[in-house]
Amino acid sequence: MENLTEKIDLYLTGGMTKFEAESFEAEMAESEELKSEVALQAKTYAMLESAAWVKTKSKVEALNRKSSKTLFMRPLLKIASVAIVLLGSSYFFIHQSYSDSNLYAAYATPHPDNLTVMGDDNNELSEAMEYYNEGNYNEADKLFVALSNDEELKDELLVYRFTCLLETNQPQRVIDLIQKMEESKLNSTIQWQLILAHLANGSTDNLTDLIEDFRTSNNGYKEVSSKELLEDLRSFWR
Repeated sequence: MENLTEKIDLYLTGGMTKFEAESFEAEMAESEELKSEVALQAKTYAMLESAAWVKTKSKVEALNRKSSKTLFMRPLLKIASVAIVLLGSSYFFIHQSYSDSNLYAAYATPHPDNLTVMGDDNNELSEAMEYYNEGNYNEADKLFVALSNDEELKDELLVYRFTCLLETNQPQRVIDLIQKMEESKLNSTIQWQLILAHLANGSTDNLTDLIEDFRTSNNGYKEVSSKELLEDLRSFWR
């Protein structure tokens, strides 16, 4: 567990190489338990840092009150209070844990297989879902594209296609495809994938508005996740 904690720490603080980070993210994609551990550790550090900031801020304010009669000291103490925050060794770490890429890693999960569990006799679909469940998203996507003319499965397959594109680092394609879509019977699922795509793409300027719109019509889908993501996007540490 100690080694895992150290490994997560390296990931969250940007201490891994690009290859190591990509490998670790691949591990998270395969393990809900690992993804939860990463999210928990990031939030734990944020809470500890927040508590430290409140304590430091109180001390600085007390010093300012004591030196209120010394005009020369007051601006120096204000500068010092800013320096404490900016130069704090853990500020960058906490800020990184709330980055777009780390939030995406914390909230993105492959859409569950709701097709082959129903015992579908479509051999091509079964093969596509086998690739999908193995995490071979490139091959799965090729088969989903080939099956896209099936009107009965069309809407269902879009959800799996978008997951494949997200899992192979193609969020802009997801955004482009969804923006061209008409309203779907799987609207809540696809809207959530659009939110994740913007997060993965780093195009988050209006993402809080998109999440608020999603929460008004999601019928409870991703209710907790969307609420927590909204709070994270509005966090002081962003």
